[in-house]
Amino acid sequence: MGMSRSEGAAAAAATGEARTLLARLSGWWPVTAAVTLATLAHAVNMFRAPMYDDDEGLYMQQAWSVATHGKLSPYTYFYDHPPLGWFTIAAWSKLTGGFLAFGESVNSGRVLMLLAHAASAALLYGVARRAGGTKLAAVAAVVVFALAPFQLLFGREVLLDNLAVFWLLLALYLLMPARLTLTGAALSGVAMGIALLNKEIVGLMLPGAALLAWSRLERSGQVKGVAVWLGVALGLAALYPLHALLIGEFFPAGSFLDYKSGPHESLLGGIRYHIDRAHDRGILQAGSEFWHAAHIWWRVDPALVVAAAAAIPAAGLLARRSRDALAFGVMLAVFMLFLARGGAVFDFWLLPAVPLVAVIVGLAVDAVLDPVWRARVARAGPALGRGVAPAGAVLLVVITATALARITTYAHSYDRAFAQNQTAPETEAIAWVQQHVDRSAIIAMDNYAWVDLRPYANAHSFWRIDTEPSIRDGLLHGDGRNIDFIIETPVMSEALAANDGSLTLLAQAVADSNVVARFAQDGEVVTILQVRHPPGLAVR
Repeated sequence: MGMSRSEGAAAAAATGEARTLLARLSGWWPVTAAVTLATLAHAVNMFRAPMYDDDEGLYMQQAWSVATHGKLSPYTYFYDHPPLGWFTIAAWSKLTGGFLAFGESVNSGRVLMLLAHAASAALLYGVARRAGGTKLAAVAAVVVFALAPFQLLFGREVLLDNLAVFWLLLALYLLMPARLTLTGAALSGVAMGIALLNKEIVGLMLPGAALLAWSRLERSGQVKGVAVWLGVALGLAALYPLHALLIGEFFPAGSFLDYKSGPHESLLGGIRYHIDRAHDRGILQAGSEFWHAAHIWWRVDPALVVAAAAAIPAAGLLARRSRDALAFGVMLAVFMLFLARGGAVFDFWLLPAVPLVAVIVGLAVDAVLDPVWRARVARAGPALGRGVAPAGAVLLVVITATALARITTYAHSYDRAFAQNQTAPETEAIAWVQQHVDRSAIIAMDNYAWVDLRPYANAHSFWRIDTEPSIRDGLLHGDGRNIDFIIETPVMSEALAANDGSLTLLAQAVADSNVVARFAQDGEVVTILQVRHPPGLAVR
């Protein structure tokens, strides 16, 4: 017996709904697959590589101080960066059961970086799609972001830059709907302001992002919309200098406008410190800080270096295809010009550039592979338009050729990321101290172990030995030989080798010490030194 008319209609409706659901699911699988790849690649071996860095320990230390004592730092806070990043880490530690919930304290921060990375990958996919890219282009962008060795290694580290990248991508995504409203611009401004409060270096993206907002707004509302976006972003970021002003720490101590009595740190003093950290001619001088950092980038990920250099002109060519490509190119160009300017450049500062390069590479994939677009450009006729697809092909070939030519480099970088255990010497050093050293001992150490050794009240960052009066004069009484043990890491060794006079007491202690334990694995070494206390040493 056949179905009735009503039953047939119901079956047809159910079939239609199933097809609609399948269509929707099929639309989600590319982003799901791409983000899953990014998450897994980041997570595998992330507690073992790269080696825990001193800066990671610094931000965990400051987050610990916020969470336990409500202070920006356990030492004198000297306005190195806005504190929202370590506020976030402190909140994360509260939510997850403390700083040691994942083993060593830095591991807790690395789990937070994993979440930020996964969310950044999802936002990057959305940004590439809203920039006019196909699903293939968006997936390509995420794959570049996920598998670039530089991002794999530095993206795992507990760095303010990684948190700032998430908020930057959210700000860009919110700027890029089909029709940008004032409300959308304001929400994007909030995200951009939060990005600035995590790491001020993303302020270099403001001109390009403002151009992106301008291109997305209706012609009649462009000025107002950009003003709203910029006003909200800078207004939020202004909370940092406003705080310094309200507590009397905006102007340097003793200056004409200083109204806080006694010696103190200041925001302007912190800015001046960063400006004065290195003086060179940047890209124009061999051996400059820029070229030192560039050497590290090339050693870890040469194809990314080539892609970053080629992506800026490529963005200009791709502007014919995507109205947003030019804005990404401007962001990248301003950022790279800052790095090349002359002055301090740290290797991890390249992190905010990686997603921009990834988007431009994704759009280049479209330029090469999209036959409909190529036919439309061919009909348009201008020589520049006809050259976009070949230029995209050249970009992709050069990047691929660089990777293939440096196959040994990539084998080493991926081995380091996925197979080596570079943190083993550091964790073994912590365990040795906990087993063999009395808790009253005075210890100088790299920041990575600071939170883990909190039961040792006199365990201090080696950077503070000579600069923190309560340690230099109060605890050590001006003599480095009052230190009992030193946990020497590569970071400490490099700082001592610089011999710039800032670590006098620490150098004195190292010179009067013996090695009592040494831990090494996969090219990384951590040494425990016991300081010899000469007869008649004052104050113990």
